Amino acid sequence: QTSTRSFWGNSKKAPKQSKQPKEASQGSGNTSEVDSDEEFTVKVKEIKKLIMEQDEEIEDLKKEFAAVVALYQKQVEDNDKSVKKWVRKVDYTKKSALE
Repeated sequence: QTSTRSFWGNSKKAPKQSKQPKEASQGSGNTSEVDSDEEFTVKVKEIKKLIMEQDEEIEDLKKEFAAVVALYQKQVEDNDKSVKKWVRKVDYTKKSALE
């Protein structure tokens, strides 16, 4: 039997038929509980897989962010050096003009 169940939707498939006599299956619960447990297990596995994929994506994004931060810090450092260089040139020019 195939299921037309969506991930969070209701199941439209019929419950599994037990091969045991009714008396024997009543003591251990009905087959719809077994279906629910199997579907729950499948959903849990799907959710765990999605979480692992998202964890990997988060780690990749952390690496990208660290690279961007490092690039930004280098640019700030380069800009500081450039500003200091131009300040020295302006100071030298001003000093030369006043002499």
